[in-house]
Amino acid sequence: MIKSPSPAQPSTQTRTAQSTRSKAPPPGFVKIHVDAGVARSRGTAAAVCRDDQRNYMGSSSLLIYGMQDPTTLEIIACREALALAEDLGVQNVVISSDAKQVIQDLNNVSRGRYGAIIEEIQARASNFNSIFMHESRLVNKEAHKLARFSLSLD
Repeated sequence: MIKSPSPAQPSTQTRTAQSTRSKAPPPGFVKIHVDAGVARSRGTAAAVCRDDQRNYMGSSSLLIYGMQDPTTLEIIACREALALAEDLGVQNVVISSDAKQVIQDLNNVSRGRYGAIIEEIQARASNFNSIFMHESRLVNKEAHKLARFSLSLD
Protein backbone atom coordinates (compact mmCIF):
# COMPACT_ATOMS: atom_id res chain seq x y z
CA MET A 1 0.00 0.00 0.00
CA ILE A 2 1.23 3.50 -0.78
CA LYS A 3 1.71 5.31 2.50
CA SER A 4 0.01 8.65 2.85
CA PRO A 5 2.28 11.48 3.89
CA SER A 6 1.57 13.62 6.93
CA PRO A 7 -0.55 16.75 6.38
CA ALA A 8 2.61 18.88 6.05
CA GLN A 9 3.72 16.77 3.10
CA PRO A 10 2.18 16.45 -0.38
CA SER A 11 -0.78 14.09 -0.67
CA THR A 12 -0.77 11.02 -2.87
CA GLN A 13 -3.24 12.71 -5.18
CA THR A 14 -2.16 13.39 -8.74
CA ARG A 15 -0.43 16.74 -9.15
CA THR A 16 0.70 18.53 -12.26
CA ALA A 17 3.63 20.95 -12.44
CA GLN A 18 3.74 23.12 -15.54
CA SER A 19 7.09 24.86 -15.09
CA THR A 20 10.28 23.69 -16.76
CA ARG A 21 11.95 23.06 -13.40
CA SER A 22 10.94 20.16 -11.23
CA LYS A 23 9.53 20.98 -7.82
CA ALA A 24 11.91 19.82 -5.10
CA PRO A 25 10.61 17.02 -2.89
CA PRO A 26 9.74 17.71 0.75
CA PRO A 27 12.73 17.90 3.12
CA GLY A 28 14.11 14.44 3.83
CA PHE A 29 12.64 12.99 0.63
CA VAL A 30 14.31 12.10 -2.65
CA LYS A 31 12.61 12.51 -6.00
CA ILE A 32 12.88 9.91 -8.72
CA HIS A 33 11.79 10.92 -12.21
CA VAL A 34 10.82 8.04 -14.47
CA ASP A 35 10.28 7.70 -18.20
CA ALA A 36 9.88 5.05 -20.86
CA GLY A 37 10.83 4.79 -24.50
CA VAL A 38 10.20 2.48 -27.45
CA ALA A 39 12.27 1.76 -30.58
CA ARG A 40 13.06 -1.21 -32.85
CA SER A 41 10.97 -3.90 -31.12
CA ARG A 42 12.20 -3.03 -27.64
CA GLY A 43 11.44 -0.67 -24.83
CA THR A 44 13.19 0.95 -21.93
CA ALA A 45 12.24 2.04 -18.44
CA ALA A 46 14.46 4.67 -16.81
CA ALA A 47 14.69 6.30 -13.38
CA VAL A 48 16.85 9.21 -12.15
CA CYS A 49 17.10 10.12 -8.46
CA ARG A 50 17.92 13.47 -6.86
CA ASP A 51 17.74 14.50 -3.21
CA ASP A 52 15.80 17.43 -1.75
CA GLN A 53 18.71 19.76 -2.63
CA ARG A 54 18.59 18.46 -6.25
CA ASN A 55 21.90 16.59 -5.88
CA TYR A 56 22.26 13.55 -8.15
CA MET A 57 22.05 10.28 -6.20
CA GLY A 58 21.78 7.59 -8.86
CA SER A 59 19.96 6.26 -11.89
CA SER A 60 18.86 3.02 -13.46
CA SER A 61 17.43 1.78 -16.72
CA LEU A 62 16.05 -1.47 -18.06
CA LEU A 63 16.12 -2.48 -21.71
CA ILE A 64 13.30 -4.91 -22.46
CA TYR A 65 13.30 -6.74 -25.79
CA GLY A 66 9.85 -7.38 -27.28
CA MET A 67 8.10 -4.80 -25.08
CA GLN A 68 6.66 -1.89 -27.04
CA ASP A 69 3.72 -0.65 -24.99
CA PRO A 70 4.64 2.81 -23.62
CA THR A 71 2.12 2.69 -20.76
CA THR A 72 3.32 -0.69 -19.52
CA LEU A 73 6.92 0.49 -19.80
CA GLU A 74 6.10 3.61 -17.78
CA ILE A 75 4.59 1.49 -14.99
CA ILE A 76 7.69 -0.73 -15.11
CA ALA A 77 9.76 2.47 -14.76
CA CYS A 78 7.84 3.24 -11.55
CA ARG A 79 8.70 -0.25 -10.28
CA GLU A 80 12.34 0.38 -11.23
CA ALA A 81 12.23 3.65 -9.25
CA LEU A 82 11.39 1.69 -6.10
CA ALA A 83 14.23 -0.75 -6.83
CA LEU A 84 16.56 2.23 -7.21
CA ALA A 85 15.32 3.72 -3.91
CA GLU A 86 16.02 0.40 -2.22
CA ASP A 87 19.51 0.24 -3.74
CA LEU A 88 20.21 3.79 -2.54
CA GLY A 89 18.92 3.00 0.95
CA VAL A 90 16.34 5.79 1.05
CA GLN A 91 12.97 5.53 2.79
CA ASN A 92 11.15 8.73 1.77
CA VAL A 93 10.59 8.89 -1.96
CA VAL A 94 8.55 10.88 -4.47
CA ILE A 95 8.19 9.13 -7.82
CA SER A 96 7.34 11.47 -10.66
CA SER A 97 6.06 10.45 -14.08
CA ASP A 98 4.82 12.39 -17.08
CA ALA A 99 2.23 9.65 -17.72
CA LYS A 100 -0.86 10.94 -15.93
CA GLN A 101 -2.88 7.75 -16.43
CA VAL A 102 -0.12 5.62 -14.90
CA ILE A 103 -0.05 7.80 -11.77
CA GLN A 104 -3.85 7.71 -11.51
CA ASP A 105 -3.81 3.92 -11.87
CA LEU A 106 -1.13 3.62 -9.18
CA ASN A 107 -2.91 5.92 -6.76
CA ASN A 108 -6.26 4.20 -7.38
CA VAL A 109 -4.73 0.68 -7.31
CA SER A 110 -6.15 -0.12 -10.73
CA ARG A 111 -6.29 -3.79 -11.73
CA GLY A 112 -6.28 -3.19 -15.49
CA ARG A 113 -3.97 -4.72 -18.08
CA TYR A 114 -0.88 -4.10 -15.94
CA GLY A 115 -2.56 -4.87 -12.62
CA ALA A 116 0.06 -7.48 -11.69
CA ILE A 117 2.81 -4.85 -11.96
CA ILE A 118 0.75 -2.44 -9.85
CA GLU A 119 0.36 -5.16 -7.21
CA GLU A 120 4.12 -5.63 -7.18
CA ILE A 121 4.63 -1.87 -6.85
CA GLN A 122 2.14 -1.76 -3.98
CA ALA A 123 4.02 -4.55 -2.20
CA ARG A 124 7.39 -2.80 -2.68
CA ALA A 125 5.95 0.62 -1.77
CA SER A 126 4.85 -0.72 1.62
CA ASN A 127 8.54 -0.59 2.61
CA PHE A 128 8.74 3.15 1.89
CA ASN A 129 7.05 6.42 2.65
CA SER A 130 6.22 6.96 -1.02
CA ILE A 131 4.34 9.50 -3.08
CA PHE A 132 3.48 8.98 -6.76
CA MET A 133 2.87 12.20 -8.68
CA HIS A 134 2.38 13.47 -12.20
CA GLU A 135 4.60 16.22 -13.58
CA SER A 136 4.85 17.70 -17.03
CA ARG A 137 7.22 16.20 -19.56
CA LEU A 138 9.06 19.54 -19.43
CA VAL A 139 10.54 18.67 -16.02
CA ASN A 140 11.33 15.05 -16.85
CA LYS A 141 14.28 15.67 -19.17
CA GLU A 142 16.93 13.59 -17.41
CA ALA A 143 14.83 10.43 -17.26
CA HIS A 144 13.74 11.00 -20.86
CA LYS A 145 17.35 11.34 -22.02
CA LEU A 146 18.38 8.22 -20.09
CA ALA A 147 15.51 6.25 -21.64
CA ARG A 148 16.47 7.40 -25.14
CA PHE A 149 20.16 6.65 -24.56
CA SER A 150 19.32 3.17 -23.26
CA LEU A 151 17.50 2.43 -26.51
CA SER A 152 20.73 3.10 -28.41
CA LEU A 153 22.55 0.31 -26.54
CA ASP A 154 22.79 -3.21 -27.91
